[in-house]
Amino acid sequence: MFTEFAVAMSAAVCFSCLVAMSLTPLMCSRLLKGGSGELSLLERGVDWVMARVRNGYRMLLNGITRIKIFTVCFFAVICLFVVWGWQSIKSEYEPIEDRGVFFVMVTAPEGTGFYAMSDLMKEITPISVSVFEPHEFKWGMIILPAFIGANGAVNSARLILDFMPWRERTRTSSQVVDVLRPLLDKVPGARSLPDLPPGIGTRGKPVQFVIGGPDYKDLLVWRDLLMAKIKNSENPLLVDVDYDFKETTPQFHVQLNTERAAELGVSAGAIGSAMEILLGSKRVTTFVDRGKEYDVMLQATLDQRASPTDLANIYVRSKTNPQPIPLDNLVTIKEVGDAASLNRFNRVRSVTITGNPAPGHTLGEALEFLKKTADESLPNEKQLGYKGLSKDFMDSSGSMLFVFAIALLISYLVLAAQFESFVSPSIVMLTVPLGMIGALAGLWYTGATMNIYSQIGIIMLIGLAAKNGILIVEFANQLRNQGHEFREALITAACLRLRPVLMTGISTVFGAIPLLLAHGAGSASRRCLGAVVLYGSLSACLLTLIVVPTAYLLLAKWQKPPNANARALEAEEKHYA
Repeated sequence: MFTEFAVAMSAAVCFSCLVAMSLTPLMCSRLLKGGSGELSLLERGVDWVMARVRNGYRMLLNGITRIKIFTVCFFAVICLFVVWGWQSIKSEYEPIEDRGVFFVMVTAPEGTGFYAMSDLMKEITPISVSVFEPHEFKWGMIILPAFIGANGAVNSARLILDFMPWRERTRTSSQVVDVLRPLLDKVPGARSLPDLPPGIGTRGKPVQFVIGGPDYKDLLVWRDLLMAKIKNSENPLLVDVDYDFKETTPQFHVQLNTERAAELGVSAGAIGSAMEILLGSKRVTTFVDRGKEYDVMLQATLDQRASPTDLANIYVRSKTNPQPIPLDNLVTIKEVGDAASLNRFNRVRSVTITGNPAPGHTLGEALEFLKKTADESLPNEKQLGYKGLSKDFMDSSGSMLFVFAIALLISYLVLAAQFESFVSPSIVMLTVPLGMIGALAGLWYTGATMNIYSQIGIIMLIGLAAKNGILIVEFANQLRNQGHEFREALITAACLRLRPVLMTGISTVFGAIPLLLAHGAGSASRRCLGAVVLYGSLSACLLTLIVVPTAYLLLAKWQKPPNANARALEAEEKHYA
């Protein structure tokens, strides 16, 4: 996402720069008419308002530049609020998008047959459809098994429910799922979990928290302990909680009575070979029929290996006794429940806990709760990790600070090369926190979260906020090069650049308004980006007019104008000439 954003923004800025230096001057020479004609009523009104605003702004500058400590404290408070707001804003990988469809994942106990599962889906489907209003439901489809290639695991099924187009309904898919979830919890005989497909990223539930350990016995204890903490939480942050290590697959453990087998002269190899051949299968030879070779497989018939009691019909040979010995005299069978597969993560035995963030909570809160609970409740030898969307969220959260720092550094170095100074770009970069405070306030006010789209907007704010500072600092340097007194050059530059700063700020704000008003597909993502750009640009535009002049007055006071040496040399040459 960051790469695509960088390519799009870079290309747009390059073309905009090319147009500004070529087409814009040409159009001005052809379209703008000179002369002192009478101004229109609108033009006179705008000029009158701007003259009053400029006079008021000059009075404000005269005051704050004399009480510099006030502006310094004000900027420090803004920086503190930025740090506090960054940590306080709820975070997630992406906002919940309404994709016009959702799934109901149904899992029945192991051993549930196809027809029993089909009857269960006939019960769940009407319940799921009943939460729709007449103008919301479009169509539904049952998939059994839930996924292709499920190796005959027909105890799982998937129900796909599709909505009508956005303009024909008033509720979002997440609102319908919140109504459906408690109804599905009441259906006996199966675990039914509604699932919203993600806008981007990997499929599956957002929360995928991995616990690794030395052996599966410890993992089972840790899993049950963590699940108890989740269920007993006073403020549940997770719903639809599940895990992938389930001791629900029926298995038979066959234990050999070695003493009894030794007395009867039966070896363990003979017992294992008999069970392998009759209960499993074994290729013993091949035969050729009309030019084709066929395998000869030995195996007991289906009715002879249907239950544990059929072991009595299996006989093994003894080395000391000529009579075959029934197998049930030598082994003990115990039926147990075990996991269908033993999972690993990063080559470590693991259990994965999955779920969805509870309504009103985000993925970041859910993962923080799980990590904090695991750190407090589980021993130190545990290993924690993330899968799927949770891993994408953790990776993007870590890379965001790096990308932000690199963007600040590159912007600073480019401005230092253009200003031929390290002080002027430092003043310009102070505008970044001024935009950040507005962006965070916008996210809080609109109820949005810190996600990959709002992070993109914050990166964009570096350039949007810095351009206002460039307008003031660059013009102040020009006035100082022309010989103006330091403080007067600063106030004059700020007042003369007031109108361009307001023009660029207002145009950016109005350009972001359609993002906030978006609805339909992708609207949640657009609103996050729009909130960051609109409120961030607005705060950067207004606060820059106060902070940048004071910062310039403090930091550039003892700095020579960028072209001071060249101007002195030029004056000396004129004197001798």
